[in-house]
Amino acid sequence: MALPLVYNLESVRARWRTTIVAILGIAGTVGVFVAMLALAKGFQAALMTSGDPDNAFEWVGVLREIFGVSDALLAVERKREGGAQGGFNWADPEVHPEPLRGALAVLRPFILKAQDEGVSLERFCAELVKATRLEEKIRLVDPSGGVAGELERLLAQAAERGWEGAGPRDWWRDR
Repeated sequence: MALPLVYNLESVRARWRTTIVAILGIAGTVGVFVAMLALAKGFQAALMTSGDPDNAFEWVGVLREIFGVSDALLAVERKREGGAQGGFNWADPEVHPEPLRGALAVLRPFILKAQDEGVSLERFCAELVKATRLEEKIRLVDPSGGVAGELERLLAQAAERGWEGAGPRDWWRDR
């Protein structure tokens, strides 16, 4: 037999503090989960687009999720660099304002290396994780280690493909 709605409403009114704590706990859990997914998606986008500097759509996601560059700054800079489909000035990151300048400076060597033949995919990915301080950022967002496990899985996948002879550009193209 279901409890009457009046009883449930009285219970919420009588236990309002407990209700608020429960709501905040659920909202906090959802927020952390969304942040973990955003970091994982951002890292995956970073690995998948590292070889294509012209893929501005994916780079916006990487710059937003990994480096925390605001959407407003990204929109202004993309428009300045060539309209809605514009990219970023990879050749000279200094023309961009911070924090975009710093993010592009960190990523630029990986853009250039991704084009080279004979670049070890495993080493490329490990260096990218180190340069972006991704493990540190993941620990801040997800102390439980769930996203760190996803990162380990991606790095293991990169190592396996690297042993098969794939470089960063090959791995990006296979995605």
